[in-house]
Amino acid sequence: MPVDEKEMPLRMRLVTLVLGFVFLTSGATKLLGLSELAAFFVSLRLPAWMLPAVGGAELIVGLLTLNRSTHSYGAVGVALMMIGAALSHVMTGFMLPMVFLDAVLFVAAVWVIVKDRPFFLRVTR
Repeated sequence: MPVDEKEMPLRMRLVTLVLGFVFLTSGATKLLGLSELAAFFVSLRLPAWMLPAVGGAELIVGLLTLNRSTHSYGAVGVALMMIGAALSHVMTGFMLPMVFLDAVLFVAAVWVIVKDRPFFLRVTR
């Protein structure tokens, strides 16, 4: 059962707030189309059209994570995006230290998912 608003522990609330704000700010900067980010995407051998697509996805995931009733779904999005980010960082050999940050955000998202136990993780007997 999803964590009720009044029962949400402070630790989970802090983790979801951090994840939400990280992805909101990251998505917003990608959607603003800063030239440094466009050059970064090209250096990762990614097409330019992926910059606004990833930015929009990050913005949605950030909003889902900040909303108390949908934070576990946002955490699933965070986990999936961190897998993709880590793969792109490892495959290009670019910014390998970023893989550590990818892993930290992935673990935080999985922690939220496991603690919240959304319907797709519930075991019924």
